[in-house]
Amino acid sequence: MKYRPDIDGLRSIAVLSVLLFHLGTTWLPGGFIGVDVFFVISGYLITKNLTEQIERGGLSLIDFYDRRIRRIAPAALTVLVVTLLAGYFLLMPGDYASLGKSAVYSAFGAGNLFFFWHTDYFDREASLQPLLHMWSLGVEEQFYVAWPAVLALILRIAKRRRGLTISMIAVISAISFSVCLHELKIDPKAAFYLPYNRAWELGVGALIVFVPTLRSRVMAEVAGLAGVLLIAFGLFTLRHSDPFPGVNAVAPVLGSALLVWPRSKNWSGQILATAPMRWLGLISYSLYLWHWPVIVLFAHWGNSAAPTAVEAASLTVLSVGLAWVSWRFIEQPFRRSGSPIISIPVGITAAGTTAALAFIVIAYQGFGRRIGSDMTALSSLDVMWQWHCPRVKQIQGLDRPYCEFGAPWGKSTVKAIVWGDSHAEHMAPIIESAAEFQNASFLLYLECPAALGGHAQRIWTEVPGYVQRCTDMRQRAIKTLTADQSINLVILAASWSALGNVVSQDGTLKGHPGPYDIIGEGVRSLIEATAAPGRRFILIADVPQLHSDPVPCATSNYNHLLRRHCRRSDETVSTSDFRSFQGRIYDIFQNIAARRNDTDAVLPGDALCTGKWCDTELNGEFLYRDASHIRRNLLPATRRLYAKKIGLEKAITSSIQTLQASATDYIDHAGQPRSAHDTKLNR
Repeated sequence: MKYRPDIDGLRSIAVLSVLLFHLGTTWLPGGFIGVDVFFVISGYLITKNLTEQIERGGLSLIDFYDRRIRRIAPAALTVLVVTLLAGYFLLMPGDYASLGKSAVYSAFGAGNLFFFWHTDYFDREASLQPLLHMWSLGVEEQFYVAWPAVLALILRIAKRRRGLTISMIAVISAISFSVCLHELKIDPKAAFYLPYNRAWELGVGALIVFVPTLRSRVMAEVAGLAGVLLIAFGLFTLRHSDPFPGVNAVAPVLGSALLVWPRSKNWSGQILATAPMRWLGLISYSLYLWHWPVIVLFAHWGNSAAPTAVEAASLTVLSVGLAWVSWRFIEQPFRRSGSPIISIPVGITAAGTTAALAFIVIAYQGFGRRIGSDMTALSSLDVMWQWHCPRVKQIQGLDRPYCEFGAPWGKSTVKAIVWGDSHAEHMAPIIESAAEFQNASFLLYLECPAALGGHAQRIWTEVPGYVQRCTDMRQRAIKTLTADQSINLVILAASWSALGNVVSQDGTLKGHPGPYDIIGEGVRSLIEATAAPGRRFILIADVPQLHSDPVPCATSNYNHLLRRHCRRSDETVSTSDFRSFQGRIYDIFQNIAARRNDTDAVLPGDALCTGKWCDTELNGEFLYRDASHIRRNLLPATRRLYAKKIGLEKAITSSIQTLQASATDYIDHAGQPRSAHDTKLNR
């Protein structure tokens, strides 16, 4: 196949876009589309290569996979091994074990499947997964497995009829695109990671192989300019929060196809073919492999802080240097050496050896002893989230069974719903300790914050149908609370401070000063809709939100990990920052409670942030699981102390005692409920 220097130049654009995006460059918000540019290039080159082989008289799958293994495996496996070794010195045990798992999948070209199956809301955020970038190699390698046979069948059916070949590839690509659009609505993670949802991007590249060459200089210039503009549009206008791929991927994919399309000389091709662009394109594969582990491992060393401009420049130089060494001494020698009889089994053996190394990391649970026995309770996100839900309970009106804790529902005098998101989850053990031995039962009603679904709506494009789901959840709860008067305590807890993208039903702030006022209105309207004689409400505000994950610094005195010196701001948040960020929602909740005699407000930050810095330790234990969640595996004594310190124990005990003491007052001597105006709860 004839060498195309402009394609190497296009590779340089793709890898630079990804690199700058991963370094947090704000002026290039759509840099992640560089991966989609790579997909189009791969679709074109692989299809061109396979077609030439078939037209020369036959396709040797052994030769094809031999070339793919020698092209991909040596550098990729080297990166996996080096990252595993570096992780021993830099990663907490939970992160290190997760790295081992992702390395096993990545060694066999299935990194995308690992991140599809094993990442969710509570896994380490994507920015701290050292092998996250291997997902795209997984997509390509799975394409390489299926595409040779599919293309051979297409060419056999078409019998050199170019139009029929184009039509069949176009149909396959259109089906993939349609499925991608559907998946994007119901499961964005599947749309992003799974190969059949990305096949259309490679298919567009494949189509270019069979379209006529652009011989007109004018048309070549127009196509080149259009390609540049479409890619630039994606780079400068798309945001990571936009639904992707799908329609938002069309512009960069078509732009890449226009630049890959063979044509007569034009200015875009000449620029892409310049020596610096070609050089960067030649090392683009190795640069893609190395840059992400370098950035992420540096982030772990730096306690999750964003790199400064100087640090970002240094990381770029280091990544490029490693990429050149990898290209010169790993990629090039392996591409020129060996025969299929040797390279295929050697490649498989090398992948197996790498996976075996990763299995050792997994088997030893990330070598937890590195951080000291006193810190095992902080060893991983999973460990810090451990709390056993005693049982599940289905109550009439709700859509499914939910976690029930405390006294058995049917025998308790106080029946409570704890309603919210993960911030209701992290309060469950605290509530359990605060209400111990008080004959109260609690149902953990999870998904959306209670403020959402009525007056307030959260625009969250990453979660399809979120607005409707929250609306349905709220309506179910209101109907249940209206129909079931035995539910006499409602506790609302959520990540209120994270709801800065809340709007009213018409999509605007609708006269409110800000989103938190809309949240307040959503909470008020819910209480008004469900208030009843003999029912009380407790509003739990957010815990103080930290700027970054505090756990590595919290354990730094007990481990031997390589870490930059921890600043106080790495472990907690200043009281002034807390007030600035979360003060408004605290004021709103306090105001709601002050205006109602059936409502209490629990304000953790008021108790935790009394000095210059907010407290993150209690009873000798570090409280936080990450930047915004309290650990669920706190010792029972610490849970009780925490509940007492933030005022939750007082609010729950007061509510329970009031409800239990006044329960008989709601029934007259004939056994009938009193009217609402005869009943009044005293705070």
